[in-house]
Amino acid sequence: MFVDANTVTEVLQETQLAAEALGIKLQSIKIEGSDPDLESAFRTATSQRAGALNIPPSPILERHRKRLVELAAKSHLPTMYFHSEFVCLSVS
Repeated sequence: MFVDANTVTEVLQETQLAAEALGIKLQSIKIEGSDPDLESAFRTATSQRAGALNIPPSPILERHRKRLVELAAKSHLPTMYFHSEFVCLSVS
């Protein structure tokens, strides 16, 4: 799960609780700054052998949605986005 360091909210806590209830190990990867190093975040996710990726609501992640979709496709990580607009980008 990518976590915007500026907007850590209930979403992370709720996701952690849900993951624990399902027996899933949740790995959080911090995304920082207005121009985050998304390539590094995806490298971290793949090197930690993440089975999937969750993109939660965040102004920074929203701003970089096209790049997130491109990197998710390139990394072959199943990715869940908080808004359907991300999915529409992946098919265009």
